[in-house]
Amino acid sequence: MNIGVDLCHIPRVARLIERRPSFLSRFFTDQEQACFQGAQTVAAHFALKEAFAKALGTGVVGFDLIEVEVLRRDSGAPYILVHGRAKARLNEQGYEDILCSMSHEKDYAIGMVVLK
Repeated sequence: MNIGVDLCHIPRVARLIERRPSFLSRFFTDQEQACFQGAQTVAAHFALKEAFAKALGTGVVGFDLIEVEVLRRDSGAPYILVHGRAKARLNEQGYEDILCSMSHEKDYAIGMVVLK
């Protein structure tokens, strides 16, 4: 079992979205982007992706963050699907379950991931 946490500054993400139009398509799938309700949700999803990479213990090495997909259940709770090289890294390390949570308040968003 391993854990990863990441904190993201929402105003920084808002500036990235404004200045680099490719930011969203580089890091988020179309399905993820359909969940966004402003920079605060983008930042929370990004923090969760980074937390996943930290929980692997390697950071973002050998895969791209777009391979880590943060989606929402009908209840609004987030869940993570991994694809491609990210899934291969997860499997290599023997993890079978991904637990996650994210939140945002004022200028910050946080993501936490537990791999089991």
